[in-house]
Amino acid sequence: MRFVATYKWFLIAAIFLATGSLPARSQSTPDATESHSGPSAILIRSNLVDLPVSVRDHQGNFIENLTEENFRVLDEGHQQKIALFEPRDLPVTVGLVVDHSGSMSSKLPEVSAAGAAFVKSSNPRDRLFVVNFNERVSLMLPAAVSFTSDPQELERAVGGSTAHGQTALYDAVIDALDHLNQSKQERQALILVTDGGDNASRHTFRQMLEVAMKSRALVYCIAIYDSNDEDAKLGELIKLAKLTGGEAYFPRNVAEVVDLSRKIAVTLRKDYMLGFVPPPQNSRNWRTVRVLVSAPGKPKLVVRTRAGYVFSGDESTPNAEKAQN
Repeated sequence: MRFVATYKWFLIAAIFLATGSLPARSQSTPDATESHSGPSAILIRSNLVDLPVSVRDHQGNFIENLTEENFRVLDEGHQQKIALFEPRDLPVTVGLVVDHSGSMSSKLPEVSAAGAAFVKSSNPRDRLFVVNFNERVSLMLPAAVSFTSDPQELERAVGGSTAHGQTALYDAVIDALDHLNQSKQERQALILVTDGGDNASRHTFRQMLEVAMKSRALVYCIAIYDSNDEDAKLGELIKLAKLTGGEAYFPRNVAEVVDLSRKIAVTLRKDYMLGFVPPPQNSRNWRTVRVLVSAPGKPKLVVRTRAGYVFSGDESTPNAEKAQN
């Protein structure tokens, strides 16, 4: 992996909410596609901007076997030299965050099977953990085990609690993001499986978002909701997923959760990793990033990556309120 020894250890990134809430519009050129990103951003503290990049066609199929020459990275419209290109399947640390409130009772067998399906579709070097929650939040692996790749152990962990009580979703996400800090792997994700909103957390939705903004984790939400459930807040799940660069799914029935878990595992394995050294600058202003991909015979591609970054030469971290303005 070229340049990693030189640059990688310098990167200390935090996710912040950008000003806009809509994804960037695709470029209209016939052979290059603009990055199509959610509202997340990176705070860069040194000299490498690191970008996970997903490339698909309009049918949703991943475009593989691209080389560095297929990519262009633009910083505020100015092309930058690619200093890091990594097309391989990279390991990721993943937290499975599973709702065990009373309304999930009949759905837990399928959710447990989905956890096992995720592991089987993942990189064998991935590291996983399980958080179960109702009005209380519980880390489910044995005390001496922070992460595991054992499908049986994960299935036992997901099914290790009975379904009862209320829903402390915000608390569960915060605790799971905190546990991710124990991992040294740069690629991190949460998969949240729930059937409703929050009615029991100590923390607020806003507080949960502030923690998510400072995390490297992509958050994928699978909402098995009842249309008559007044507590279900689907807009909050969509916002959480978009903020972090993940996705939100709303399956028609619980049986689809297994297939969605496999889909997320494949998505995490298909990213390209690009890095560039930003131009010299003294300000902390928001800088937009676009990734263009040109591939012969593939004129219409959808490219997803982060929308931009804020460069900082010091070690101070702006608070979430300042990051939004």
